[in-house]
Amino acid sequence: MAHHVVSLSLVVKAIEKAIPIPRGLSVAENHPAREELKAMEAQKVDIDRMATLQVRRELWGGLAALALQTAGFMRLTFWELSWDVMEPICFFVTSTYFMAGYAFFLRTKREPSFEGFFQSRFVVKQKRLMKARDFDPPPVQRAPASLWPPGATPSEPLRVLAGEPPPLPFSLPLSLMCCLEFFVPI
Repeated sequence: MAHHVVSLSLVVKAIEKAIPIPRGLSVAENHPAREELKAMEAQKVDIDRMATLQVRRELWGGLAALALQTAGFMRLTFWELSWDVMEPICFFVTSTYFMAGYAFFLRTKREPSFEGFFQSRFVVKQKRLMKARDFDPPPVQRAPASLWPPGATPSEPLRVLAGEPPPLPFSLPLSLMCCLEFFVPI
C-alpha cells in the first residue's frame, strides 16, 4: 500500500511540474494593498452570490414556464383538439427552441446547454451588479508588479478577480492529457 502512495505522490509532483498551477495573488503581510484586496474579495464574493441567486431564479422561472407549456399542450392535445392538429404546432415550437439554442451558440460561443446558459446569464448578472455597486477592479491592475504571481501580466489580477480561470500552458503529451482529469479536476 505504501508503494502505491509513493508512486501516486510522484505522479502528482510530475504533473505539477509539467502544468504550472496558478496560485492566488500573493501579497506580503504588511503591504497596504492587502486590506483593499480583502475588501474587494469580500465584495466580489457577495456579487457572485447575488448573481447566482438571480440566475437560479431565472432558471426556476424557465422550468415553470416549460411545465405550464407542457400542461397546456397536453390539455389541447387530449381534450380540446387532437394530435392531428397539435402535431404541427409541437413541431414548430420544437423547431423554434432549436433555432433559439443555435442563436444562443452563435451569440455567446458557448454550448447551448443548461450549464452554458447558466454561465452566460451569470456573467451578465455579475457585470450588472458590479456596475450597480461601483465595483472597480482596475486598482488591482495598477498594483505594484510585486503583488502579481510570477510571470503574470497586468490583466492577470483582473482575470482572477473576475473569476475567470487563467489559461494553463499544457506541455503534456496528448496520451497523458486524457488521464489528467483523474489527478487534477478540470
